[in-house]
Amino acid sequence: MHSAISSKRILDIYNRNCASLPLDNLAHFAYRAYKVTGEEQYKKIIAFYFFLVKQPRIVADLALLKTGQFSYTRHYYYKKFSERRKKREDLYQQQPKLQFFDRFIHHLFFIQKYGLHMTMYAQQYPQLLSQLSLDELRTLYINEEAIRYNSSFTFNTLAFLKHIHVSSALFEEAQQLFRKIYFNASDELVADLTDDEYHSVIYSMTHIILADTQYYEHDLPGQYEWIIMYFANHIEEIRQRTDIDTLIEVALCMKLCHFEVQYAEAWAMLQSVVDDYISFETLETDAEYRAIESHTYALLILLFFTGATFFSGPDLSRASITE
Repeated sequence: MHSAISSKRILDIYNRNCASLPLDNLAHFAYRAYKVTGEEQYKKIIAFYFFLVKQPRIVADLALLKTGQFSYTRHYYYKKFSERRKKREDLYQQQPKLQFFDRFIHHLFFIQKYGLHMTMYAQQYPQLLSQLSLDELRTLYINEEAIRYNSSFTFNTLAFLKHIHVSSALFEEAQQLFRKIYFNASDELVADLTDDEYHSVIYSMTHIILADTQYYEHDLPGQYEWIIMYFANHIEEIRQRTDIDTLIEVALCMKLCHFEVQYAEAWAMLQSVVDDYISFETLETDAEYRAIESHTYALLILLFFTGATFFSGPDLSRASITE
């Protein structure tokens, strides 16, 4: 697999061309670049994005929480919905409160992760947590529709609840229901799935792990072997039926759970896939490719990271967009 030199080359290319990235892409890339470098330049981009984009959304959602008038918001940026996303959107239309809490609990998690619960949200944050009803959240999330059609968001949301110390039980219950729906006692899939649903299952399995690391805050050595074993035993099928981002996330999960050596054959396959994918010449010269593939290359810099641990945070409690 490409080395830390490749990670540096990716960072160098995006650093020279960051002004050409859409803001959402830039923020996504900057967060992951910060996790591997700890550099102030990425922290400033994350702070800028939070205060310029996220903060107004949080204010709007606080108003919604007070009124309880939840309404469905279409994800306009999806030019073409996959079948999985169509079903998620249908579910959101039927249950706009689910869409709201997917978004709102995401806000709560990052407010805490960035240290803002101790500063700008110090008075509001305990009150906001107290308004979360575990019974209501269990009804919203621990059911077959939420698992089948909203599973990656469900695992994100419930892992976030675990890590902001609201409930760890819901995250465990969702995993148990997921395994009951899709797997037998030997952790093999119980039925043939369409490619779309198969992809969704694999993607959701990666997000069980990634969300439980608090998105690269810490490793999970030796954990989730049932997931890693499935990946390793079915790596060729996963390669054929998913996409490059999912394959990189599968590799990241193996890395974060420290199973690269134990499942060396699958790890070698993933190395080969990554090596075949990377095109530094195109990344250097093609602005459209650079923007479209920024999510993938952001995952790659995490995968190529050779340090002992990712950088914590960032702490934005003293950050300002005027710096």
